[in-house]
Amino acid sequence: MQKPDASHVAGFNDWRDNFKRQVMKGEKGIKILAPAPFKTKKMIDAVDADGKPVFDGNGRRKKEEKEITV
Repeated sequence: MQKPDASHVAGFNDWRDNFKRQVMKGEKGIKILAPAPFKTKKMIDAVDADGKPVFDGNGRRKKEEKEITV
């Protein structure tokens, strides 16, 4: 959105280290928006090795806490 005609986008250090290019003095940069994955814990139904739900002594499904990356 900031520069629709840009063909290659990289950070300053990538241009310098990987591409051996210099950024010209006075040039303005654009913001690079990248996904930032994070981990969260979620309560899900417990399943056995066959993929069938596990029940507790009262006949309700057991829940287990699982860490997922979003």
